[in-house]
Amino acid sequence: MPPGGEVLDCARLGAAEALARLGSGPGGLAEAEAGVRLAGDGPNTVAREGRRHPLLRLLQLFLAPLALLLLALSLVSALTGEPHSAVVIVLILVLSVLLSFVQEHRASRAAERLRAMVHTTATLLRDGAQREVPLERIVRGDVVHLSAGDLVPADLRLIAAKD
Repeated sequence: MPPGGEVLDCARLGAAEALARLGSGPGGLAEAEAGVRLAGDGPNTVAREGRRHPLLRLLQLFLAPLALLLLALSLVSALTGEPHSAVVIVLILVLSVLLSFVQEHRASRAAERLRAMVHTTATLLRDGAQREVPLERIVRGDVVHLSAGDLVPADLRLIAAKD
């Protein structure tokens, strides 16, 4: 993106002025320029949480407030002469945490597989011609052609609209 408030300024400008400020035109960007911008600005992706090591996630589940409360309850049971109750509470806690861990791990793997299967594209004007481009390759200054039912692939400024 252009630095600082230039993005807001582009929203206030006319279409031709905004395109000029972004170094583009009604025919879109040249493919070479789009490649330079992609290399400089990075891909058009939503930030995602980094993958955590499974042992860290397991530890995090054991340090949850409810888990800590149950551990404290088991300690109280052990100190008051109820060792069987303490063992049952700890056993239930361990089984619960392990079940949560396995379910979360399976769900995250399934979500990753689904993301890998979906390849969404957008119609852009590049070198004056319409092209289908993966969403990740959209750069600032691209002219996007939207049709009814299309997802809006990035922050856009409308140049023209019909109906």
